[in-house]
Amino acid sequence: MNVKIVLLTKSRKYNNYCIAGVDFHTGKWIRLVSSQADIHCAVPGVDLTYENGLQAEIFDIIEVELAKAVPQHFQPENYEYDSRYYWKKTGVSSLEKVKILVNQNADSFIFHNSDKRLLGSFVSGLSASKNYSLKFIFVTRATLVVEKYEKLKYKLSFIYNGVSYTDFSITDDAFIKPYQSEGSFVLNNIGLVISLGEIFNVDQCHYKLVASVIR
Repeated sequence: MNVKIVLLTKSRKYNNYCIAGVDFHTGKWIRLVSSQADIHCAVPGVDLTYENGLQAEIFDIIEVELAKAVPQHFQPENYEYDSRYYWKKTGVSSLEKVKILVNQNADSFIFHNSDKRLLGSFVSGLSASKNYSLKFIFVTRATLVVEKYEKLKYKLSFIYNGVSYTDFSITDDAFIKPYQSEGSFVLNNIGLVISLGEIFNVDQCHYKLVASVIR
């Protein structure tokens, strides 16, 4: 099946990529996953490289051949793409266009509560109508905090729908690249794609991750 997608995430996952976007016609979320279980079905760089040698980027409008739907209880939007075919870029979208196009779960929270994580038992018990793992939001102000432990850690805090969200980890490598020293930075008028990650075995929770910071 061929689909046209506006690409909205290109984030870090097991040294490869987590790729997701919205259907160009319906605005519904699609997360593209590979068949490679050894990298948790992340997308290798070679697979998101066009026939001309350039890689797919945020806001690219792309045509992709899908092999099959592969939903998981915590990520129902997953589709396995057919790696025999190149992805094809057909245009470029924008933040303003995405704000109009996106068609997503009407939950007033980000994944049902104001915390940065969800218990695995809660997620597994959700009905199909309440189960989702990708959300686009627009915030007028956010605070990025960069702290050094063994390596630099990037956390984002912001207000959405009048609710405060704090210390969301960022997996968007392209965004964090300029921030290579500790500090606190204010960001204004940005789009965010929040993704619900795989279960963290230490506490049996799914963490809410900032998969993309869009300006």
